[in-house]
Amino acid sequence: MSDKKKNVMGMKLREKKGPFALWVWLLAFLLSLVCAGMMLAFFLFSTPEEPEEKEDVYEFAVLDAVAVIPGLWQLPVMKIPVTVEEGIRLPLRLGIAIVAEEGPEGLPRLLRHRERIITAIREHVEKGRAEDWESVAGKLKLKYELTDLVEKASGGIRVKGLYITDYMIHWPT
Repeated sequence: MSDKKKNVMGMKLREKKGPFALWVWLLAFLLSLVCAGMMLAFFLFSTPEEPEEKEDVYEFAVLDAVAVIPGLWQLPVMKIPVTVEEGIRLPLRLGIAIVAEEGPEGLPRLLRHRERIITAIREHVEKGRAEDWESVAGKLKLKYELTDLVEKASGGIRVKGLYITDYMIHWPT
């Protein structure tokens, strides 16, 4: 037999490399654990920012539109309970923008009657049936009804345009 040890099968036994090799393997293992932990933390905690609500986007758009369109009055978004089927009432989110006929001079006259206008719109929409307003033709009919209603509630001030800026029925999920 040679001076090197052999096992029963005749293969060499593993030679000891010393404590240095153990520390190198341990350091490599710990380094890979740290890298894996950092990647996991990055993926878990670096979520994209939440998208802004629709309302915030509309608020910025309204400010620009007011500067461009003279006589524009953007009503606050109203939540009105409406009938969708017999006995079922759901909240409708309705946003309206009104442009006075006389431009900037007609807007203050229109705004003097703002409480009456908002109340009249709310009562008219509450009495109506939302089923009739789901189609494009139904929304157009609602737009013309509300235009006539605003002119009547404001005491005859002409409306150049009435626009439905937000219309959504909150269906239960």
